[in-house]
Amino acid sequence: MVVCDQKNIEKVKKQLSGCLQLLEHYEWLINSFVLDFFIDSHWKHLPSSWKDVLTNITPHDLANWLDHKETPKYKEPWPLSLLALKQTIKHLSLDRSPVENLTKVESFLKVPKNTQSWEFEAELLSESGGQHASLKHVFRKHVKPKKQYEMCRLSKLTSSVSKTMSIDKVLDIGSGVGHLSRYLCYNNKLQVACVDGDDKLTNSAKKFDEQLEFTVDKMLKRGETSLQLPRAPVHVTSHIAPDMNLDKFHQILTDKFSISNPEELKYGILGLHTCGDLGPVLIKMFTQDPGSVMLNSIGCCYMKIHEHFPMSSFVEEQDWHKLTYTSNELACHALEMYTDRLKKEQEDKLKVHCYRALLEKLLLGRNESFRHTILKTVARAHEMTFVDYVTKATTNLVNSGNLEAFSIEELTDPKIDAQLEQWWEVVTFYTLRLAMAPIIETVILLDRCIFLYENGIDNMMIPLFDPIMSPRNQVIVAVKKG
Repeated sequence: MVVCDQKNIEKVKKQLSGCLQLLEHYEWLINSFVLDFFIDSHWKHLPSSWKDVLTNITPHDLANWLDHKETPKYKEPWPLSLLALKQTIKHLSLDRSPVENLTKVESFLKVPKNTQSWEFEAELLSESGGQHASLKHVFRKHVKPKKQYEMCRLSKLTSSVSKTMSIDKVLDIGSGVGHLSRYLCYNNKLQVACVDGDDKLTNSAKKFDEQLEFTVDKMLKRGETSLQLPRAPVHVTSHIAPDMNLDKFHQILTDKFSISNPEELKYGILGLHTCGDLGPVLIKMFTQDPGSVMLNSIGCCYMKIHEHFPMSSFVEEQDWHKLTYTSNELACHALEMYTDRLKKEQEDKLKVHCYRALLEKLLLGRNESFRHTILKTVARAHEMTFVDYVTKATTNLVNSGNLEAFSIEELTDPKIDAQLEQWWEVVTFYTLRLAMAPIIETVILLDRCIFLYENGIDNMMIPLFDPIMSPRNQVIVAVKKG
């Protein structure tokens, strides 16, 4: 948990500064491409003491080094620098273990105890269909288990904070087809505006609203449910931007919500996995918009951030804050899923990284224009020979006439076989790079928290979701008081 207020701001800044110093030191690593492993001789750049250990490390020990919860027991001495890196990453990174309840939010908001429930509802997923136990079946239609899980947890947070702030209206920004909005509206009795820039998604959301209401109406006639439907969500097709006309936007909302006095328009802003720049744009909108009094923001797709990093003056003033598309893309990787794969001894599936890196070298040998070119996705590549993988991966390039197919002689050359034997070195290098992902995400999200504080708004951040279920699991919670 992170709290960004007067009491804790210096601690937060110290954590962020430490992250930036670590990333600057390993800038070459976070901005490297694994597919350039052979071209740029990545393995040679590692300290010799690291290579001595990592060459023979078992998948399980490598997973334990990567896992912040594990304290590995090594059969031989490890370099202190490698052990220190593990501890430094653990110390500086955001805690990703999901909260058991929302009592920390209750404390942050200084809510009198026992005024309402801050506990989550049942979260068991049925073994048969993977459906969420606390969701009525009418809310499950068209919704995958991952989304069901996110909906239940985020809806509980949103409804609890809304009650505390005495508001009954929420804007679901980037609402898509409206699954979260319907649950907030029909189950949590909030008035919800689905705001999305895609008119096709808005129309789909309206259709799903109608389907749900039709289903519930049939159930009511049969006496099968006590679910009473409030007013349906309202829908707004609008692009959210820092320079948007808020007065015009407020007029649209007052009309949609049927509010006679615009000054009575108060609402919360909600963003579930807002892509790229939309996440920071929501945060800026919150600081500028007098109508918004609550913010729940969960970002994703950091590599699509083009204009809004850094947000805070604090990070802007640091000597180094150079995050790139490559490093931001790394921050989006699912560390826990990868660690789990190593522990389950599924490392063979990772051979594809070596295949792809070796194919990159072959392609570059043909023509520089093929550097980092898009190849055809190959399913179950780890079960194939390298020859079969190359044939399938280059199918589109060959069929288009841009590439002459590689010969069997080229792909079975003894030098190729020798490099294929280095597949574990490629996997290990990939793992070292992946270890930095939590640090990059910590920088991006703490920058947003500090930006809110610099604009006079205290805020907090908690890991709301289980990262195995939903890797982008941190939610920023902020309210305007007074």
